[in-house]
Amino acid sequence: MDIDILLFGDRCQSIARLEIPHPGMLERAFVLQPLVDLAPDLVDPVQHRKYKMLLAELAGQRLEKIQVGETTAAGKVLWKR
Repeated sequence: MDIDILLFGDRCQSIARLEIPHPGMLERAFVLQPLVDLAPDLVDPVQHRKYKMLLAELAGQRLEKIQVGETTAAGKVLWKR
């Protein structure tokens, strides 16, 4: 099983085969978009920039918003690339 840990609070850690924050997350709009939806003012602990600003730099990556069931207060929104 392969589990990608994107973030663990504001902790930065690199041990054996685990790197937090996940090293590839800043290159993937389909990872950043849901993160920005949940926490629009969250700051990357390595680059010290808001994820919504980092996401803006990936504007060329195509994302499609998918509604799942009825919209609730939580949104129930999924993103796919």
